[in-house]
Amino acid sequence: MDKSIELLVKQAKQGNPEAFEKLVVLYRQRIYRVAFRVVREKESALDVAQEVFIRVHAELKNCRGEAAFEGWLYRLVTNLAIDHYRRARKRRCLSLFKDFAGKESPERVLEAGRANERLGRALDSLTDRQRQIFVLKHYQGLSIVEIAGVIRAAEGTVKATLHQAVGKMRNFLLDEAKRDAGPGTRDSGPAKG
Repeated sequence: MDKSIELLVKQAKQGNPEAFEKLVVLYRQRIYRVAFRVVREKESALDVAQEVFIRVHAELKNCRGEAAFEGWLYRLVTNLAIDHYRRARKRRCLSLFKDFAGKESPERVLEAGRANERLGRALDSLTDRQRQIFVLKHYQGLSIVEIAGVIRAAEGTVKATLHQAVGKMRNFLLDEAKRDAGPGTRDSGPAKG
């Protein structure tokens, strides 16, 4: 971890409100993105991110060292997001039109929405642990070693779980593609005539 961040953590642990505010500014987008990838709903992700920083403020003194702060923070956000996801296992609405408005044709927006919905359903098919590791790896860009530190697991366990998650998502998406294609679109061989 960057020495300046370690210094901010140390100062925040000592009760310096400006240092804590700087940490919030440094990490709020990352925390939001992790939360969003788990709960996949803007308002819920904002709620989770807010809860993370409330907890950090209350429990920062218990963090086992400045260098461990980032791992603790990612562990906290993934755990709170998974808890939130479990409690709110209801339909999620994607606001893709807002994101793509004026940038893409309606057909491309619709296709992007379908792709995101399929990806969301594929993520839903994973266990909580698989989803956590997949999100940390593919959306946060953490290395296997970093993920192992965040979730307190052996690197081999992280690799195996990630491999299972990718395989499960691949199979899910292939099955969905076959269902979407329908029976009339399969290659039935050369035409007889």
